[in-house]
Amino acid sequence: MRLVPLLATAAASAVLVGGLAAPASAATQNRTDQAGDATTFPSDFSTAQDSADIRTLRGVHGDGALVFTFTVADLIAPGIDNSVNATVRIQTPNERDYLANLNFGEGQKSLSLVSNEQQVACDGLTGRAVAAQDRLVISVPRSCVRNPREVVFGGQTSMFVTFGTGGGQASDDARRNRELGEIKLGTVALKNN
Repeated sequence: MRLVPLLATAAASAVLVGGLAAPASAATQNRTDQAGDATTFPSDFSTAQDSADIRTLRGVHGDGALVFTFTVADLIAPGIDNSVNATVRIQTPNERDYLANLNFGEGQKSLSLVSNEQQVACDGLTGRAVAAQDRLVISVPRSCVRNPREVVFGGQTSMFVTFGTGGGQASDDARRNRELGEIKLGTVALKNN
């Protein structure tokens, strides 16, 4: 009965090959933004500027999540006297807009996902500030945005700092143009491979 050892060898080979198969790769887009273009208020308020000044915005469209990483010039660690905010605008092929927001302020962290001004329930929505690496990261499960095969995205950051009796704010939109307002979308779709 040489058939049994032959089948066992074939099964073991299939397991070995399957175990070594490369995982599906996630699609990635990196966007760079001009240094020093964060808008400040008051206009001479530079304390917060580097914490809002986006240098890169990276989008990764993996099988389970869309992960957006803002790298800023010099992130001040969020604390009692300052707050930092990152917002990603995500548009799916059916032109549905989502805003994923990460906010750290007064020692608190909040996350939200909104579409058409309505809160979207989203288990697994995560965000973090990594001051040592000057990064803000937002991860949105694909299931929360209806599992799109591709998206377009844009982002914006802001930093608010209080001191004494005053304070100031800085914002940047990752688009090199110093204009703020509605978050502008990129022009190339980020596709899931």
